[in-house]
Amino acid sequence: MTAHPPTIDDTPAPAAALRPVMVLVCSTCKGTGDAVCEGKPGAVLAETATRLIGEEADNGRIAVQSVECLGNCSRGCSAAILSPGDWHYVFGDLDADSAADLLVGARLMGSVAEGPLPWRGRPTSLKKGMIARIPPVEYPST
Repeated sequence: MTAHPPTIDDTPAPAAALRPVMVLVCSTCKGTGDAVCEGKPGAVLAETATRLIGEEADNGRIAVQSVECLGNCSRGCSAAILSPGDWHYVFGDLDADSAADLLVGARLMGSVAEGPLPWRGRPTSLKKGMIARIPPVEYPST
């Protein structure tokens, strides 16, 4: 008997059902390689992502928050895309220019009714740079 993988609903959600999404960006990342950047690349990535969200007005459903250290220092700039009650993703190998890719990922995450971040439409940096995919967790009530 062949086990079938669970089906994933990657169809866009109706506008009323768009999910809120939080993008966490490590502002202390120093990046890797020989990239030249004014300031810390992680701080530049966080500032740029925050500015892009403001410019593109996602009606408050996508938010960006700078955090200190996601503990992924060996993989360049890091960020996470989270949706309450759903999958969470951690990405590395990003650079100061990856803000637009993070916003595309956040929009994708918020546009599906439920389930993992769709592979189709995901920017290359979010395909190659994925560190972890964390399933939804329900905490026991106390």
